[in-house]
Amino acid sequence: MQEFTIEGVIGQGWQIFKKKWATIYGLFLISMLPQIISSVLGNVFGDSILVLVFSFIFIIVNAIITMGLIKSFIYLVRGQEVSFDLIISTSKDLWKYILGGLRYSLLVMVGYILFVIPGIIWGIKYMFTPALIIDKSMNGKEAMDASAKMTDGLKWKLFFTFFVIGLFALAGMLALFVGMFVTIPVAVLTYYVIYNILLARIERLTVSQAQPQQPLQATSTVNNPINMQNNMPTGVLPIQQ
Repeated sequence: MQEFTIEGVIGQGWQIFKKKWATIYGLFLISMLPQIISSVLGNVFGDSILVLVFSFIFIIVNAIITMGLIKSFIYLVRGQEVSFDLIISTSKDLWKYILGGLRYSLLVMVGYILFVIPGIIWGIKYMFTPALIIDKSMNGKEAMDASAKMTDGLKWKLFFTFFVIGLFALAGMLALFVGMFVTIPVAVLTYYVIYNILLARIERLTVSQAQPQQPLQATSTVNNPINMQNNMPTGVLPIQQ
């Protein structure tokens, strides 16, 4: 199992940020566009029925952009190039993403209503569901099952890791909000670094379990005079009949 350390994953996130900071800031700006456009249209049309139409369009566009950002950050972590076409390409999984996201959110919400601890555990257990839907084109159930395998035996370690990452991001906000322009992108990248590590882990396990075991070939010397002769100790002559 490929382990990870808090220092290691944050360090990887920092290295990616240093190399791709311009692309990362561009992605964050793209994520803000739907909200900006929605606010402008709301001011222009007021209480018109068109506001409802634009609100629905905004929800769809915002979901597609969010999906594109997920895919983009996964690509950045893997050292692949990011483009606008990549962001748009995720639209084919729109309904999988919406339905899977609702399923995940409802389950976690029920966990918090029952007791706080189940909500935290389920939230961590299924935390990679959205990324798996986008990255592997899974449906909601498949993504949740895969996320459960990825986090198996690591829930409390992940909880502590993301607690530290949250403090790291908060520290940037407290530094006159200037530090958050570094800490928040690094925190987001760190999440996908961990996702990539744990995904590789279960993929290796799946491959190793799928490989068939080769049966041992037993060599018999029964009724085989050639093998019997070859296996005789040196200096012993075979009996001639």
